[in-house]
Amino acid sequence: MRFCLTLLLFAVNLTLWSQFSDDFTDGDFTANPTWTGQTSNFIVNTSGELQLNAPAAADTSYLSIPTANIDNTTWDFYLRMEFNPSSSNYARIYLVSDNADLKASLNGYFVMMGGTPDEISLYRQDGLTTTKIIDGVDGSLNNDPALARVRVTRDNLGNWELLRDTTGNYSFISEGTVLDAAYTTTANFGVFCKYTATRSTLFFFDNMGDPYVDATPPSIDTVIPINFTQVDVHFSEPLNQTIAETVGSWSVNPGPTSGTFTPTLDGSDPSLVHLNFTAAFDNNTSHTLSTFGIEDLDGNPSSENKNFLFFIADSAVYNDIIITEFMADPSPPVGLPETEFVELYNRSNKYINLDGWTLSDASSAGTFGSYLLGPDEYVLVTNTGDALQFFVPNSTEISLPSLNNSDDAIVIKNQYGAIIDSIFYNLDWYHDAAKEDGGWTVERKHNDAPCNDASNWAASVNSNGGTPAEQNSVWTDQNDTSLPSVVDFTVVNETSVLIDFSEVLDTTYSLQLSVDPNINSLSWSYASLQSADITLDILQANQLYTLTISNAQDCWGNVMNSQNIQLGIPDSVEVGDVYLNEVMFNPLTGGSDYIELYNQSDKIIDLKDLMLANWDDSVANIKSISTDQKLLLPGGYALITEDSLDVINDFSVYGSGTFTEADLPTYPNDSGTVYLLSGAGIIDFFHYDEDYHFKLISDVDGKSLERILYDGGMNNPDNWRTAAEYAEWGTPGYLNSQTFAPTPQGNVSLDPTTFSPDNDGYQDVLTITIDPAGNDNVVDVEIFDNRGRLIRLLKDNYFVGDQAIITWDGVADSGEKAQIGTYIILVSILDENGNQKQYKLVAVLAGKL
Repeated sequence: MRFCLTLLLFAVNLTLWSQFSDDFTDGDFTANPTWTGQTSNFIVNTSGELQLNAPAAADTSYLSIPTANIDNTTWDFYLRMEFNPSSSNYARIYLVSDNADLKASLNGYFVMMGGTPDEISLYRQDGLTTTKIIDGVDGSLNNDPALARVRVTRDNLGNWELLRDTTGNYSFISEGTVLDAAYTTTANFGVFCKYTATRSTLFFFDNMGDPYVDATPPSIDTVIPINFTQVDVHFSEPLNQTIAETVGSWSVNPGPTSGTFTPTLDGSDPSLVHLNFTAAFDNNTSHTLSTFGIEDLDGNPSSENKNFLFFIADSAVYNDIIITEFMADPSPPVGLPETEFVELYNRSNKYINLDGWTLSDASSAGTFGSYLLGPDEYVLVTNTGDALQFFVPNSTEISLPSLNNSDDAIVIKNQYGAIIDSIFYNLDWYHDAAKEDGGWTVERKHNDAPCNDASNWAASVNSNGGTPAEQNSVWTDQNDTSLPSVVDFTVVNETSVLIDFSEVLDTTYSLQLSVDPNINSLSWSYASLQSADITLDILQANQLYTLTISNAQDCWGNVMNSQNIQLGIPDSVEVGDVYLNEVMFNPLTGGSDYIELYNQSDKIIDLKDLMLANWDDSVANIKSISTDQKLLLPGGYALITEDSLDVINDFSVYGSGTFTEADLPTYPNDSGTVYLLSGAGIIDFFHYDEDYHFKLISDVDGKSLERILYDGGMNNPDNWRTAAEYAEWGTPGYLNSQTFAPTPQGNVSLDPTTFSPDNDGYQDVLTITIDPAGNDNVVDVEIFDNRGRLIRLLKDNYFVGDQAIITWDGVADSGEKAQIGTYIILVSILDENGNQKQYKLVAVLAGKL
């Protein structure tokens, strides 16, 4: 009985001794189980791994452990080398050895890790001779670091299979099989390292055994959102599939708003579980994943809680992220730091990581690091080291390109090089000349505008000069409802007309065109986003054409109303074609001078052929009206001023579309001379004087002088009159309030015979037309009341030549307005031969009682 007990105890001890399993979590390799060999050259590191820790010299080191397992055995181990292996740096894992000294002659089998082919292969060793019996795939360990989890199996007949996962997980790939029964017993398992001086501490081993028996419960490594209904949970080791796929083994709190989920163990990686939900997660939300009794393949159970952030960085498409503000010229500063910056805004509902994105100008680019930009969020982008000056949390730094002050491109590209947003700005984007000189940002107005030209940008109105990392001061959510229209055109030549529109157009829509009178052919193409080139065949000189344009559509979808423009080939200008028609020489404070022209001819006149001047001992300070073609059509007006808005603000009656802004000569407020010139000389001139205003007006500021008759002669003071009060004292670019066309009857005539000089724009003056015989005549014009008293000597010894138009404004020589009643107009004409004729005509001065 005692003998039998001894045999039994021996058998138990043999079973325990014949297999081993070690994960080194106890921090010791010299006990439980006990490794022998060059123990001073190895340690268990703080990560619970067996690590080579040999002196820095080229050498070999080994450890071994007793084992008798060879038939129907599975060997497992994990190896990592923190370098790319070579013929001088590699490892052998001895599965079978009859000698504990792995440097000596021995018989057995080992797995070669590395070497020249950078492979994982199975070898047989006979004494000191080695033979490869399973040739692994070359290059499988051609990595730095090089790592693998390896499994080798052998049945009792000697059939071997070598498997590996070079990610260190359990998705094994077979390197091959072989039948080799040269050795059927073993005494040792071990590790062997060959290394150079720089690699003497860079070999790491773990999870070794025949087979490796795990005593550590599985733990959650990562929880990774895959999409809005799937979360992947990766564990430290393979799991029991039945338990892992049991719904009761899991919970997510808070979970998606409704629905259930299904856990599925990955078919290739048994340490990975896919949790698929029937309802979607909200992005960028925090959750707790709990497990209940999840087991590994060795039956070790685990229950734990893991907090995770559900976040999926969405892919950005064009216009998801937009440029909303930029500081191109920070000097001199207004209130912000004296440094350039760009502001971005996420107008999508996505969470977008800017990692790898670029911001560039026309010459250089900066690359973003990781920065998560959520929906409806702004981010300030500065040069490296500048962000702290702004005291805003939502900022990021890159090597920001230096933006040009006057004009430059700003382009945002994602990590794949696709353009997400881009602008090309210039000084016009400020819409405020005073802010172009520095210290002010340019801000985007409407973040959802389908087009992004200068009309959608303006200088900041914030007192600091800008609004970095927050909503812009010029921000609006009002959509554009204005219709596009033609604002200008240029007759390039007899076959080409360039049309300019009021805003950027959607060029996918075709214009509709017609012309009257009809021509042989008519075609068009977009010259830019805001202009079209019209080709015609062929425009005849001095023929007025009506071009009808419709169907132009802006990027907001607003379609223009049908619009007619009149055009033609311009002709040369001569005296009598174009007149000075209205002059504002003494505007209200802050207002602007203006000169109005009228085309009385049947010609088409180009304003770029005309100039304005003043008098300084001679005709001086000549200024071109326009450098571009601007047509003045027959019967048309042109209003020349330095500031159109000033004129429009001061007058309610004005000609829309007649304004041309130009640099005017200086015209004094009291008196001066306006010259209209062409290349051929003086076309018209007018020597104005504030005394020409209606005598009963006490304040002449802000009141224009209007021409009464188009054919009233050049520089005839009698032919100019203060603009009517009903028109707010001026009609810029529009029919004059005091215009009048008398009907002559005989040599001397009056029109109208009844007039009311109240400056209301209706029959304010009495016009006396004198059409004597001969060419050299001198006239006297006297006004008598109904009692025969002379009240006004209107003209005295006045040379009229062959014709004259003289006006009376109802004011007596006393400077007072004449009384209501009947007046005798006595006109005396002395011709060149000394013959005198007199004409007596009757006029009625009317007025309100």
